[in-house]
Amino acid sequence: MEAKKEMKDMNLLEAMEHIVALAKGSGLSDEFYNKADEYICFIADKLQLSKEQSVMLSLFIDKSDNRSILASDHCGDFTDRGTESEALDFLNWFIALPHPHKLFVTGNHDLCLWDAEGIDDLPPNVLFLQDKACEIEGVKFFGLGYNHSERLIPNDVDVLITHEPPMMIRDKSNGTHWGNLPLRNRVMEVKPKFHLFGHAHESYGTGVFGNTVFSNGAVLDDQYHLVNAPAQLTLET
Repeated sequence: MEAKKEMKDMNLLEAMEHIVALAKGSGLSDEFYNKADEYICFIADKLQLSKEQSVMLSLFIDKSDNRSILASDHCGDFTDRGTESEALDFLNWFIALPHPHKLFVTGNHDLCLWDAEGIDDLPPNVLFLQDKACEIEGVKFFGLGYNHSERLIPNDVDVLITHEPPMMIRDKSNGTHWGNLPLRNRVMEVKPKFHLFGHAHESYGTGVFGNTVFSNGAVLDDQYHLVNAPAQLTLET
């Protein structure tokens, strides 16, 4: 009988097949939830991810004490030079992830999509939230495109996804505060349950201000070394 392989001994294809099998078996199994960080970081290492996949968060949504949804959110900077080929490489990687719902917005590096209104032929569970909203099991998401006006953010939002951080909230990197003051002011008006973002690589982590959870999901440092696990957050409904 062949011994069961550990993740560290698998090649990329074996690892992806293993993760997809876990996600499909018995819904999303406890093993999948407990080891989600290990799986995603393993894939990141195998793909030698750098700037192209730098801001990644997983959001569990609890409904009646049952984790029924796993949404993967990418807060931009999925390209380095902003080329279409880099964007396609990212999309192939992102689409292949086993999360039931995958949402993403643009960052400052993603020039080829700065002015895009949409992307053709995406699977229905992969949503490009370029100044757009969506609702998943009653949870309202809104994604704001990079450098787009904060006034586009609607009043009724549960989870806000941007690339830029709000001013003075997990926005410091390399000695500079990179946060956006008008964005902060709008977030304080709207009061979403979660604000997910990146951009400031040295401010990875999560904090609570008022009634909002702010999470910087940058997994790379300023030298683009993979140093953090993708953040996992739980939204109780």
